[in-house]
Amino acid sequence: MSGDEPCGAVAFPCAAGAVPANRGIGIRIPSTQASESAWEAGHRAARVPALVGGIVVICTASITVTVPAFASVGTGAVTAVLLGTPAWAVIRAHQAASRFTR
Repeated sequence: MSGDEPCGAVAFPCAAGAVPANRGIGIRIPSTQASESAWEAGHRAARVPALVGGIVVICTASITVTVPAFASVGTGAVTAVLLGTPAWAVIRAHQAASRFTR
């Protein structure tokens, strides 16, 4: 991922085969670009981190808006999720895609 697109907004269409392997969007690492099967497998594996990250960010943001005292903790939690979720997604994608490149 280049960091300029939301993880879930890319992982789900790529996993469904709606976005073929390319050099523009998606998890673009050598293992996912080895074949179309590796591309789809990698993005299927990235769906879980994308979904979990999205849910955590939405819940944390909602709590932060309704409970102002939670703002500093909420901001830290959202930052951690926004940094950690893409890393988790790339690791999962690499592991799944590597099964197709051996």
